[in-house]
Amino acid sequence: MSKKCTALFWLILILPALTGCEALLAPLKKDTTEEAALEKYKDVPMREALNQTQKEFANAKEQALHFYSPTNYRTAQSGLKIARAYFRDPDKKIQVLKSIYKADAALKEGFEVKEIVDREMSEVVALRVSLAQLNARSTHSREYRGLAVSTTSLIEQIEKNKEKLFADPSSRARFEEDKKELIASLQDFRLRVVKDKYLRKGEDLVAGAESYGAKKVAPITYAATMKSMNEAVTYIENNVDNQEGIQTASDSFEFSAQRLMNIVREINLILSLKETMYEEYVLRQETRLVVIADALNAGDLRNKNFSTQTSKLATAAKTVVKQKQEYALAIAEGASSNALAVPPQATSEIPNKSSQQVKQEDGPDPL
Repeated sequence: MSKKCTALFWLILILPALTGCEALLAPLKKDTTEEAALEKYKDVPMREALNQTQKEFANAKEQALHFYSPTNYRTAQSGLKIARAYFRDPDKKIQVLKSIYKADAALKEGFEVKEIVDREMSEVVALRVSLAQLNARSTHSREYRGLAVSTTSLIEQIEKNKEKLFADPSSRARFEEDKKELIASLQDFRLRVVKDKYLRKGEDLVAGAESYGAKKVAPITYAATMKSMNEAVTYIENNVDNQEGIQTASDSFEFSAQRLMNIVREINLILSLKETMYEEYVLRQETRLVVIADALNAGDLRNKNFSTQTSKLATAAKTVVKQKQEYALAIAEGASSNALAVPPQATSEIPNKSSQQVKQEDGPDPL
């Protein structure tokens, strides 16, 4: 082997060792986070620094920073967790200060991201609040999670690029297209959630009535109920933000559906009766009217047909209401103590009927 080859051979053998020595001799790179933390908190007691960061994190939690800037929120949360864990260990002081510093920086950046999200995604944020008020996360959890993932994807673009995302025309255009699609999905989802919340009970009643043959045995009432339902649906679709109006429309539909169910059940009861039970059924209806007559002190009306009894009971009820109103007015006007001592009682005498009412009494009982 030549001298030149021999020298090259030994150089190859000792080169790694020489490189390792150089690495050992090179100065260690400074930890910029440590320097920044020590500088920031040099005149601040560690307990005060931790308390202040915890206060800022509580504010971030209250303002839903986990939604606006999830990565920064997690970073701050992790930093606080480490700081709390090692706070009482004197050997970990530097690590605690670094963790507090990182948490502070993440919170600051998170709120910067929040400002951009509020500006660029205001409609998405408003829809999120509306869905939270509707408790959609619990009632429609699977679809809610899917839309939440799409929302987070857009927010993470802002979190990663901030204002740079909107400085480039092409990236802004892509963002706006994705946002438009998301808003449409959120609006459609909210509409379905509202319908489900306000119409579900009425729809269940209608379904129950249909199982009893409502279309056949009570077509008039069924048609009225479906009309009420369609009106409620139309109102919700055109006024999805008007909670008070939606409640009124849904209450009206639910009332109609409950009425349908009661009528259908009553009809099916009649249809199921044997001839020997007809009288028992009529007597049960009569008993209901007797209870009302007793309450109004209207006397025994059982010798009248049901239509006449109902008319007389209505008149007696109006008389009682009128007497109570007059008595209340007398109290308000400071009537004499004698007049107040004995309030007027419901009369047992039924006022004379008009000729039209008498004619009605003579007619047949519709039942």
